Amino acid sequence: MGGISIYFEKQLKKQSLQYLPFIILSIFITGNFYLSGERAKVWHDSVSLWTDAIKKDLKNVDAYSMRAKAYSDLGLDDSAYEDYSRALKLDSNNRLAIINRSSLHTKKLNSDEALKNYNKLIKDKPNDYAAYTNRANLFMEKNDFESAKSDFRKVIILQPENSFGWYNMGGCFLRNNEFDSSIIYFEKAIKLKPEYAPSWNNCGFAYLQKKDNAKAIFYL
Repeated sequence: MGGISIYFEKQLKKQSLQYLPFIILSIFITGNFYLSGERAKVWHDSVSLWTDAIKKDLKNVDAYSMRAKAYSDLGLDDSAYEDYSRALKLDSNNRLAIINRSSLHTKKLNSDEALKNYNKLIKDKPNDYAAYTNRANLFMEKNDFESAKSDFRKVIILQPENSFGWYNMGGCFLRNNEFDSSIIYFEKAIKLKPEYAPSWNNCGFAYLQKKDNAKAIFYL
C-alpha cells in the first residue's frame, strides 16, 4: 500500500507541475486586471479631487492643469485640452499647460499650433531644455532635421551630463542616415548612462548600416 501511495503522490505532483504555468498566468492576468482597475480608480479620484478644488477657486491655475493631466491619463484628450486652455487663459505663461497642450496639438497633428506654443515658451524661458527637446521632436516629425539638430544641440549645452540629449541627437542623425555622426552621440550617451539599452541598440544599428558587423554585434 505504501508503494501505491507514493506512486499516486508522484503522479499528483507531476500533474500539478504540468498545470503550474497556467496557474501562474491566471494569477498574473487577474493581478493585472486588478491593478488596472485600481489605477483607473485613482485617475478618476484625481479628476474628482481637482474638480472640487476648482469649485472652491475658479481661478486655481494649478488645479486646471492637474485635472487636465488626470483627464489625459484617462485618454480624455479633449477634456484635457479644454482644461489646459482654461489654465492658459488665467496664466498665459504657465509652463506645464503650454508644454502639455502643445503635446496634445502634436498628437492631434496640429503641429503648427504646437510649434507656436513651443516658440513662445522658449522666447519667455530661453534656458528651458524640455521645451527645446519637445520642439526638436516636433521638427523631427516634420522631417526638418537641421532645425531638430539645432534644438538638440541647445539641450546638450544646457545639460551636458544629460544622456538623453546626446541620445536624441544621435537619433536625429540616424533618421537622416548620417551614421558616423549618430555613432558619436550614441557612444557619448552610453558613457553617461550605460544601463540605457536603446542607446546600445541604436548605436549597433548605425554600425550595421556601415557594414561594420563586428562593432554592430558588440553593441547589439
